[in-house]
Amino acid sequence: MPRDTWIGVDYGSKYSGNTALCYGNLQNINIFQVLKTADADAYILDFVVQNRPDFMMLDAPLSLPWAYYNSAYSDFMYRQADRALNAMSPMFLGGLTARAIALKSKIEPIPVFETYPAALIKHLDIKTYPKKKAPITQNFIDELGFKINIDLPKFDNMHQVDAFLAWYSGFRKQNNATQKYGNALEGLIWV
Repeated sequence: MPRDTWIGVDYGSKYSGNTALCYGNLQNINIFQVLKTADADAYILDFVVQNRPDFMMLDAPLSLPWAYYNSAYSDFMYRQADRALNAMSPMFLGGLTARAIALKSKIEPIPVFETYPAALIKHLDIKTYPKKKAPITQNFIDELGFKINIDLPKFDNMHQVDAFLAWYSGFRKQNNATQKYGNALEGLIWV
């Protein structure tokens, strides 16, 4: 695979089979699904070691509210980014947040950025986002503004679609088109 590759991850429960990865660059994109009962974190770490991406876009909280580190802040439930995007609290997601932060620390020095596919859909005002088990349509791809001449992989479930959207946020980041939400000290969400 040529360089300038990155991974988009829809991060699910550790052994649920709901974690999917989208890996590639502007020449080739591939989708990978973690099997049910397989350790999603070990799978991602293995994948990173084998493929050495330039960075990762992860659909999971990568930090805690700043109130836990600085007494000048009083919101122990939400970060600025969560409030701005109407996202779930990292505290509500508890174990997933802890796993995501630990995963990021194990993947470093490869940069890991937090993303939020639902916010991307809203930000781009996508009307053709597929519903559960609905196929990806060309209208959806056109609405994204994805004008790269490559074959997209077949998506078998919504976790794979969200992994692609996480990857697409990386594409937007590569092209300086992402919107950052939040406070850099507390944690940013890249859309």
